Amino acid sequence: MLDGSGCASLRRWARHPAPFHLLMLLALNLMLVCIALLRTVRTSPSTHASSSLDRIVAARELRVGCPANYAPFALRQCAHADIVGSDVDEMASLAASLGARLEWVEVEWAELGASEAGSRFDIAVGGIDDTLSRRRHASFSQPTRAAEGKVAVARCGSSTLRMLAPAAGEAANLSALDDARVRVATNRGGTNEALVRSTFVQAAIVVVEANGEQFGRVLRGEVELTVTDLAEARMMAARHQGRLCYTELLTRSHKAYLLPRDDFMWKEYVDAWLSNRLSSGAASSNFEQWLSWFANKLEDNATCAPDGRP
Repeated sequence: MLDGSGCASLRRWARHPAPFHLLMLLALNLMLVCIALLRTVRTSPSTHASSSLDRIVAARELRVGCPANYAPFALRQCAHADIVGSDVDEMASLAASLGARLEWVEVEWAELGASEAGSRFDIAVGGIDDTLSRRRHASFSQPTRAAEGKVAVARCGSSTLRMLAPAAGEAANLSALDDARVRVATNRGGTNEALVRSTFVQAAIVVVEANGEQFGRVLRGEVELTVTDLAEARMMAARHQGRLCYTELLTRSHKAYLLPRDDFMWKEYVDAWLSNRLSSGAASSNFEQWLSWFANKLEDNATCAPDGRP
């Protein structure tokens, strides 16, 4: 039997059971954890506080990295000439959406994908391929165009093109030309050179310093072929109708704008702006106009005056 004090204890336990106190303690601990997580997110270096978007809006300046040697995307033909091309117009649109002025930063192809984005420029353009090696150090926007890729360019009717022409149902095989008697031209530092060096072991590789020079070498018979993107091949074939021809796609890849790694707020803004340009057809129309302009207006070996002007 319970005495008076025992009954009182039982009544107190019934009113305040132990599990209730445990639940209160767990709820308090959970609340403290949530507060700590919120503080971590607010101070994370990849969020609003450190986004390139804040710097651009505050400074009213959009810094654009660009090799500026790849038509129809972006080309500075001579030292003091303006950069022109489809990506130049696209960046003017992006800057206008931000109320910012454009500041161009010239970079080398080999520098793209290094730890440059965010320190020297906010975005890089100029016909850049989205590759895994570049994604080690940088991020990318959504693709700016439908998937294209690399093709080989050679003189029309040449044995080189015939060797690269695939049989029905087969893909073109660039390695079929890996022979010591074959000469392959490539520009320096980008994905064209990377593909050439990974494919050709026996063939002689000729590296040109000025992008575009490789096509003149093909025309003059100094090399058998060069490798480039479909967009540039289309432009060169249109400029040299009946003289330069290109193969079926050898690889598939996407063009995109290179961005600082981990800056998710800036990437979201760029992707939203780009989605509007793509869905409206403005980006595609702009690209085709510049491709046609370069095919008809630009000379392969344009000369510059001593002051660097065309």
